[in-house]
Amino acid sequence: MLSSRDQLDQFCTLVLNDVSLRDRLRSPDDTAQFIALVLATARECGFQIRADDLQMAMRRLPGTDFLNDGEVREVNSRASVMSMT
Repeated sequence: MLSSRDQLDQFCTLVLNDVSLRDRLRSPDDTAQFIALVLATARECGFQIRADDLQMAMRRLPGTDFLNDGEVREVNSRASVMSMT
């Protein structure tokens, strides 16, 4: 089985090549909602991605420097709860 990070890379490639997935992932206005949506969408597509791997990847993206460690922990907690529902 591929690691969560490898699956995240594959999911990102899928999203980049699928307009409907890109449109779906544009809907959240909040970081926790976005993370929960990414995790749920990835799961629907057969990927198992960990929230902390997604958050680390987001930190490396331009424009995500606003995520401080406290917010990342809060987002991780909220995303975990949201992905269980």
